[in-house]
Amino acid sequence: MQVYLIVFFLSTLFLYFSEKFKGKKIKRFYLFLGLILPCFLGGIRHYSIGTDVSVYLKPLYLNVLTSYSFTNFLSSCWWDIWTYKHVANFEYGFNLIVYFVTRWTENFQLLMFTIQTLIILPIYFGLKKYKELEGKTWFAMLTFYLLLYNNSYNVMRQYIGISMLFYGASCLLNEKKTIKFFVFLTIAFLFHKSSLMGIAIYILYKIFNSKSKNGTKLIIGEHKLNVRNIFIVMLLLIGILMISNLSQIVELLDYIGLTRYIGYISGEVYFKSTNLIKILPVIFLFILNRKSFFTKSKNSHLLVIFFCIDFLSTYLSSVNIYAARIGYLFQIFSIISYTHIVFSTENKIVKRFNKIFMLAYLIYYWYFTYVQGGAGHTVPFMPYWN
Repeated sequence: MQVYLIVFFLSTLFLYFSEKFKGKKIKRFYLFLGLILPCFLGGIRHYSIGTDVSVYLKPLYLNVLTSYSFTNFLSSCWWDIWTYKHVANFEYGFNLIVYFVTRWTENFQLLMFTIQTLIILPIYFGLKKYKELEGKTWFAMLTFYLLLYNNSYNVMRQYIGISMLFYGASCLLNEKKTIKFFVFLTIAFLFHKSSLMGIAIYILYKIFNSKSKNGTKLIIGEHKLNVRNIFIVMLLLIGILMISNLSQIVELLDYIGLTRYIGYISGEVYFKSTNLIKILPVIFLFILNRKSFFTKSKNSHLLVIFFCIDFLSTYLSSVNIYAARIGYLFQIFSIISYTHIVFSTENKIVKRFNKIFMLAYLIYYWYFTYVQGGAGHTVPFMPYWN
């Protein structure tokens, strides 16, 4: 348990130094240390750390060692308790990475290091595209570590897809580079098919991408209502209605060719109070800083939408434990919204309170989810030489 927190805070410290020092060489040195540490930790872990490592990564690695070509590797399979698993059923991009890294190195630790690097780097450089986060990227990365890092040890294919999509979305939201977004969406899709849902990010971006800083106003009598805020409430209500009637989503997934994910949401949803309790501290801080959040954050309304989608998706876990993965594509944006909540205010006392409160919450979340809850089977940490 302690090794995670040590790496998290050391990496954050180095990233903080990389933003505060002025010399290019010293900045790059600290940046290298800050980014290499979490990748190195992911590389030296035992294959039992992260459920999916033993489920598919280790078997894929062994199949590469016994194959004589990439085509032969794709046509291979392995026996997994009740059935054969075929390599060709896994995404092409992930199979390419596994094959070439294993061929060149024949080292399982370097393979896991490469996978962790493909997750960490796009997220960090995606964050650097947000001007509002200038000088605060270190806090966003600390948020990622405590919120999602352990989870990336488990759902590796999806998290590579998420990181690629996140980088593409950063190009879209901050630089309006549509082509670049779809290029990275395609790359993400090659690692995990669920990344196709990233099209929703583009649709929402087009809806909320208004030239007006404060959005269009709807005048009703003496009251002026922000149309964006009304739209957020409408989407939230639609989301609740859709979750209440999952058969519609099942039909949609079948129609667009994502039949393999129907099992994730086929069933009955029931309310779990723990899901709401886990995010109440964030909601409290958001309410406290809501005015400055919407003023200072360029994509504030989109971030709220992404947060709501992520929250609603957690209730699908009552249907299938894997169903909450649907929200992972939107959960990654929490590292931006949480940072905005903390730093958007100009009041130094409130900002200091925000930092302490958010940090305490994130540490609690990490402990509750990964240590006590055992999510992804990543705690306690075990190195590969054990």
